[in-house]
Amino acid sequence: MKDNRNVYESLVLIMQFGINMIVPIVMCTAFGVWVGGKTGWKFLAVPLFLIGALAGMRNCYMIVKRMIDREKSKEGSREIASSIAAQAKREDRRNVKKN
Repeated sequence: MKDNRNVYESLVLIMQFGINMIVPIVMCTAFGVWVGGKTGWKFLAVPLFLIGALAGMRNCYMIVKRMIDREKSKEGSREIASSIAAQAKREDRRNVKKN
C-alpha cells in the first residue's frame, strides 16, 4: 500500500507541474490574442506567451522549493526526536546506575 501511495503522489506532482505550466501560458496567450484583435497589435501574443511561460516556471519553482522545505522540516523533526530519545536513554542509564 505504501508503494501505491508513492506512485499516486508522483502522478499528482507531475499533473500539478503540468497544470501550473499550462494555465499561465494559455491565459496569457489568449489575453494577448484578444488584445491583439482589439488593437491590431497581433505580435502582442508572443511577449505575453513568454510572460506566461516565465510565470509557469516560477510556479513550478515555488512548488519544488516548498517540497524541499517540507522534507527538511521532516528531517529536522526526526533529528530532534532521535536526540530526545537518546537523551532519555542516557537519563535512564544514570537512574539505573544510581539505584
